[in-house]
Amino acid sequence: MRDHSYFISHTIAQNDLRITINLKNHEEFVLALGRGANVNERDRTEEQSSGFEMCLKQTGMAIFIRTCLEHGAHAASVRIVCLYIRT
Repeated sequence: MRDHSYFISHTIAQNDLRITINLKNHEEFVLALGRGANVNERDRTEEQSSGFEMCLKQTGMAIFIRTCLEHGAHAASVRIVCLYIRT
């Protein structure tokens, strides 16, 4: 059973993951993954998108998408029908 400190650190890492996606800071993105963030976990906002889906919705995110796939992104469950990635 995981303790309370795990859930706090996971929540912080997950929040950092989303911030680094918005800032397009790949180095910090990788660090957030190392601290336990999950690219498949959906946020609790209105959009309810995963970190992986957030990357797919932006241009110039090829390295982020590759990193997501390397960290177990559920590519088959993506709800985006059409995608164009520009690097």
